[in-house]
Amino acid sequence: MSKLLLNKYKTINNKELLQLLKKIDIEPTFYGEQRLLSESEIINYKEELGIMKEDIIPLIDCLDNNFLVFDLLKNEFKMYSIDDNIIYNSKTIENILKQCI
Repeated sequence: MSKLLLNKYKTINNKELLQLLKKIDIEPTFYGEQRLLSESEIINYKEELGIMKEDIIPLIDCLDNNFLVFDLLKNEFKMYSIDDNIIYNSKTIENILKQCI
């Protein structure tokens, strides 16, 4: 469990986000094809993952340069594409969360 991340984001009122943050560890964790990012990858996401967006928390690598992220401005989960540098909605978000929480 990443106490650092839990302390950093404890004021966010989102139950699913907090459940995911409790599962973050020093090493990444795999849930089928999904990979829950490590603490270091989340903290240093710009350097380690090449994600250039601000105000997000990258959480899950969903393959094909797509990540499930938490949008801090909208207080909701979104998908992020590294290839297109965009944040978007996806019908798969709910299924990804179910696999990992």
